[in-house]
Amino acid sequence: MAKDFQTFAGQATPGIPLISYPTPLKADIFITEIVDAQQPSYQALDYGAAYTDAVTFPSHILVWQHPQNYQYIERIYAAPRSNQDTYNFSEEFSGEDTTKPVFHRTYYTPRASYTPIAGGTLFPGSTTIYMVEEKLLPQDTGNPIENVYGRVQRTYETLPGPSLTEYVVDEQTQIKIAIKKTRVLASTATAANSGLVSGWYVEFKPVSAIIAVKIESQVVTPLPDPLVYYGTRPISLPSTLLSITPVWQDATSGGDGDGNGATIHATASAYSHTTGEAIITHKAGFNGAALARFTKSFFASPPASTDVPTPTQILPSSGSIVFTSEGGGGEGTVAVNGSSTSKSNSGQDTISTSVKYLGPYITPSINTTTTHNGPNVVYTGAATGETTVTITMTGSSTAKMTVNIPASTPTALNSGDWILDEVKVDQWRLGIWVVYKIEVQIP
Repeated sequence: MAKDFQTFAGQATPGIPLISYPTPLKADIFITEIVDAQQPSYQALDYGAAYTDAVTFPSHILVWQHPQNYQYIERIYAAPRSNQDTYNFSEEFSGEDTTKPVFHRTYYTPRASYTPIAGGTLFPGSTTIYMVEEKLLPQDTGNPIENVYGRVQRTYETLPGPSLTEYVVDEQTQIKIAIKKTRVLASTATAANSGLVSGWYVEFKPVSAIIAVKIESQVVTPLPDPLVYYGTRPISLPSTLLSITPVWQDATSGGDGDGNGATIHATASAYSHTTGEAIITHKAGFNGAALARFTKSFFASPPASTDVPTPTQILPSSGSIVFTSEGGGGEGTVAVNGSSTSKSNSGQDTISTSVKYLGPYITPSINTTTTHNGPNVVYTGAATGETTVTITMTGSSTAKMTVNIPASTPTALNSGDWILDEVKVDQWRLGIWVVYKIEVQIP
């Protein structure tokens, strides 16, 4: 015998079930009945038990039983939801682009038989909208149906999504970069699709197993002017040769004498000698921190050799100072014995050489010889007897200073001048190259 049902607002009463409609579809029916728990025949039912009127409601099963008071138990029966796609969605738009919808659909499905669908499944009737996320939501204990039916949320997204472009300025280089980001299917994130593509540098970052973010970057031309800033940098510089001055030292010696007797004789000696030393004046080198100028120049392709200057070469040179001294003189005797006259003399020449090494210095080329003539010395000896005899001796000397030092590179380091200490070429990113120049000012 068919039961009577209440189909209006109100509460179920014992013996008269209440029908309600939890969705916009009238085919989705909740049956609520009230059972007297004090009756001897009362038994609590298992969730999933079939409704007693299986002829009229063959698919309804128990999803809720809860005491209303000390005597009555409320039971609610529900059947699987039908045509849920007609009402179970919310919609938003990716990047606020109304041509790129994102759907969130909620389904009630039996917990016992729940199986997720494959990620990336196309939305029915679409070729660009994919299922990108699915989750079984936590049970809402206040919702009767969720004791048996799980609430599953699936998100469908239009892929690729809208391309959103931002412009950033690199703090280190001041280069402006356009960055375009697009949500795409992760399956398109391949090496073949990466790298330089149509003037954009393409890379992918995974969001999930289904979605990746395609990042396209491009430098906004023109490139900035060279970036110049100042600091300090340690530098070591050699000494600079200023002058070489010779100092000469002259020396002489000699004398004369005579004698009378059976033999009349006269003697004389004369010697001259010269030596030299060099006074070297130089500016001491520098070793410490100096003012530095740092320059970054930017290129859209590998810089040519003309764009990469050669650092200043500092090659000090070494040389020598050679002193050569030639001294001369001698001594002699003349004697008369009766009608016989005899004369003898002996000469003495001396040659000496000394070498002094120079450098290393910053200097122009020097190849000079400086000559110094020492004093001439003359001594005459005389003796008088029956006759007069004389003898004269002379001495002289010469010294030379020869300086030989090749030119250094450079030949001068002037205070305040700038020298190029280092050049470095680096590939930045996005096809941009940077030439780093470091110049140092000579203290």
